[in-house]
Amino acid sequence: MHPWIPIPFMWSQGLAILMSPRWMMGLLFVIAVIMIGMISIRRFKRISKEIDIALQGQPDVDSALSYSLQRTDLLGQSGLAITPLRPSGTIAVADEQVDVVTYGEFIPVNKLVVVVQVEGALIRVREQQEIIH
Repeated sequence: MHPWIPIPFMWSQGLAILMSPRWMMGLLFVIAVIMIGMISIRRFKRISKEIDIALQGQPDVDSALSYSLQRTDLLGQSGLAITPLRPSGTIAVADEQVDVVTYGEFIPVNKLVVVVQVEGALIRVREQQEIIH
């Protein structure tokens, strides 16, 4: 061999570089990043398909509003506070439990309340004043 082509030296130097711990760790890091990227892309595609399926079954806005407007039947009815209303809580009215909100005042348990406002899904109550004859 000619002195200006040190092929055996190049092979030994290349193998030494390939066997060095730093190079091996770098190679493992690159492989791990590629694998994590591939797994993330697959998972993202699956999740986006699940989201599309879930969103197709949602009701439109009109049907949701019509449901919330049906609670106007409670307007003016009296109920009993079954949890403290501070300012939100639950009352028993018309043989059912309804989540309500006061105008900011605290109403303890077992007090009579009256439904004074129904606005969409928001039902506002006040403590029922006792009338003395």
